[in-house]
Amino acid sequence: MKSLTLDSLEELKSIGLEHPWVKSYCERLESLKLTDCPQVEKIVSGAVSFMNMKELDVTHCERMEYLFTFSAAKSLLQLGNLSIQNCESIKEIVKKENEDASHEIIFGRVKTLNLDSLPLLGSFYSGNATLQFSRLKKVMIVKCPNMKTFSQGDIKAPILYGVESSVRDFDLTFHNDLNTAIKELCDKQVRNSFLYD
Repeated sequence: MKSLTLDSLEELKSIGLEHPWVKSYCERLESLKLTDCPQVEKIVSGAVSFMNMKELDVTHCERMEYLFTFSAAKSLLQLGNLSIQNCESIKEIVKKENEDASHEIIFGRVKTLNLDSLPLLGSFYSGNATLQFSRLKKVMIVKCPNMKTFSQGDIKAPILYGVESSVRDFDLTFHNDLNTAIKELCDKQVRNSFLYD
């Protein structure tokens, strides 16, 4: 099994990927899509390796507060595309644990990152560890009014040239530093809301 899609499962509360008998399936999983699963609070509740995951798409999962723990995120070495949309409870994508600044998460293959309509999202990751995005080109952040920073630690995204902030119009905040781009985007949204209030 390389692909798993869960759609419109209103009573589903747990996916169960952390169970020992599922471990080998998780390690081979390349694509995971969750859509309209309002009772699911987390993708996994224990230590799981997603060593072959290439695509993750989460939409309309209203109770989910984060996607991954720090340790699970470190296994995402093959992840290429990450999209999270319309998840009203998400506060961060990678949950801060007891790591320190000497640790790092390498998202070496992530090319696109889409964060859309996440009203409680404060940051991608609130810890101090280094995030490496060596192939990240496209970042879209739309309707995330509480996002003030991408991460507290260092961010290495050498080929990123900006953050897109609108689905309809090509509205790009140019800056290769994600934290600076997020701050400029936040300032722009505050100015716009002031103008139209």
